[in-house]
Amino acid sequence: MNKKYKVSLTIYSFILIAAILFMFALFGASGHRYNFSLKDVLITFFVLLSILSLIIYPRVSSYRRKLKVAIWLLSLGFLGVSLFFAIQNIILIFSGNLIIGFIIFSSLITVIFCIVIISLALELIKNMTSANNRKKDQNAL
Repeated sequence: MNKKYKVSLTIYSFILIAAILFMFALFGASGHRYNFSLKDVLITFFVLLSILSLIIYPRVSSYRRKLKVAIWLLSLGFLGVSLFFAIQNIILIFSGNLIIGFIIFSSLITVIFCIVIISLALELIKNMTSANNRKKDQNAL
């Protein structure tokens, strides 16, 4: 994969890991005992699987076509879910009566997150279509 994919993946991973760490810090700073729910565990697994699938995808050999397509679909699915929740977060930010400094900061981070998600999805699609074109060229020979 190219440099744009690697930079986007780094930013995507950083934002998701920072969000998870911030979530855990809020739980610890709440001043009372917090029992983790299934939702908290699922969010953490979602973040880890999403990052892991995006890291593994470029390393899968093109000879393992079914595995590569499965990881590609999984990665696009995770990116789609992330984009859905990011857009939902933007709507939530602007629908509430929040402090203007928080609105600016959180909306900026969320917009950057959306741009990174779209960039990763476009790079995945471009990579898969170029791999299909190479395979067709090899079959033509």
